[in-house]
Amino acid sequence: MGVAVQGQAAPTIEVPSENQFQGSARSFLGYLKRNRQMVVGIVMLSGLVLFVVLGSIFYDTSKYLSLTGHVFTGVIYLMSMKRFQALPADLQKVVADAAILGANTETELYNDFDTKSLEVLKTAHGMEINTVDKAAFRARMQPVFDRFQDRVGKSLIETVRGMGA
Repeated sequence: MGVAVQGQAAPTIEVPSENQFQGSARSFLGYLKRNRQMVVGIVMLSGLVLFVVLGSIFYDTSKYLSLTGHVFTGVIYLMSMKRFQALPADLQKVVADAAILGANTETELYNDFDTKSLEVLKTAHGMEINTVDKAAFRARMQPVFDRFQDRVGKSLIETVRGMGA
């Protein structure tokens, strides 16, 4: 039997069928349908952030949780550059400082929630938690990187590969 891997949203670049691994296929499902298909064994893996695993009761259908380090749901602060530059310098500093403070606070709260969620999933719900061997995964993905290097640019691939190293 192949393995269906469920992702959060449609990726920018689809990995062609010849690059599917171990007979897996990507599938995009809503939470209810995904949970149901995990129960019957159609979907074996699901790429979710911890607050979704905990809040949507995915611990009922998944015994294992692999920490891949590939997801961070951060807050992005946006403002029109024209509007920002129209502000006096002192207000530009206030806006920039508030964005940095907000981003740092959000990251701290997110990380704290993740730590607590892992403990709850492990102790209260019996999930077995492991950390993925990122080097082995990256080595396995090299053919995909090679295939799309000309399309997206080597520098973008190297930047992405350098994140979370």
